[in-house]
Amino acid sequence: MNGLIILHMNSELIDQADFSVTRFEIDQAKNRKNLHPDLSHQVEQNGMGVLIFHGTIPERCRALRFGLGDPVNEESLMAVENKFRQHNGNANFLLTPFTDPSFVNLLMSHGYSVGQWSQVLVADLQQQSISANKYPGIHIKKIDGSRAKEYADILAQSFATLEVPYLANPAMHIDIPFMENGHSYLASVNDTLAGAATWVNFGEWIYMFIAGTLPGYREQGIQSALIQRRMVDARDAGCRYASIVCGPGSTSGRNAERQGFQVAYTRLSLVKNLQDN
Repeated sequence: MNGLIILHMNSELIDQADFSVTRFEIDQAKNRKNLHPDLSHQVEQNGMGVLIFHGTIPERCRALRFGLGDPVNEESLMAVENKFRQHNGNANFLLTPFTDPSFVNLLMSHGYSVGQWSQVLVADLQQQSISANKYPGIHIKKIDGSRAKEYADILAQSFATLEVPYLANPAMHIDIPFMENGHSYLASVNDTLAGAATWVNFGEWIYMFIAGTLPGYREQGIQSALIQRRMVDARDAGCRYASIVCGPGSTSGRNAERQGFQVAYTRLSLVKNLQDN
C-alpha cells in the first residue's frame, strides 16, 4: 500500500459511490432500449428505488436503492415482485449498509434469502500515482461500436469458467461499446486480443464496469494495465473519483486495491424465486 492515498469513507462519499453504480445500471438499460426498440421498458424509477430489467437476460433483473428513499410496505413489495414476473425474472434487491432495517425485515419475512455479497471500491483519481505506461508489453486500444462483437466475445470467453452463466453470454456485453458516456477498450499481447474493459463517467465520478482477460493470458498484468489506462483517461478528462464492484477476496478486487482502490462498503443481494410462485 506504499504511496497509495487513503480516502476517508464518510456517508456522503459512500452514497455517491453507490449512486455512480446505479447510474451505470440506468444508462446501460436506456442504451439497451435505444438499440433494441422492440424490447419492453428496461428501467423504472420512483421514490422507493430503481428497477432494472434486461430484455434478453432475465437473471440481470434487479432492484437498486430500495430502503433508502420512500418506505416500502407489503403492498408495494408485491407490486415490485409482479414487475419482475412480467420480465421473467426473479426478485433481486441489492442492499447497502444504509438500507432501512425495516425493509430488510420485510424481505426476510416474505421468503427472501441471501444471494451474494459484493464490495464497492473507490479511488481518488487526482491523488493516486497512475500511469498508462507501466505495462509496455500490453497494447490497449480505445474502441467504438464497430468492434462490439470482438469486445463481447472476449468478455464472454473470459467469464466462461465462472458459475455465473449470463456473464458468459455475449449478449450481456455487446451493447456496452455503444453507450453515449462509455469508454471501451481492447487489450492485446503480440497483436493477439487478450482482454477488454469499460468505464462510464457521470460528472466527477466514473464507474469501471466489468473487465475480463482470456484464460491463456492471465497473471500477465493485463487487468492491472486496463485499470491504469482507464484511471489515467478518466483523470485526464477531469473526473475525480472511480468506483468498481468486485467479489470479496476476488482476484479483481486485489488487482483494484493494488492500483489504489479501497473498499468503501459491502453490498448484499436478497433474492426470491418468483417463477414457481
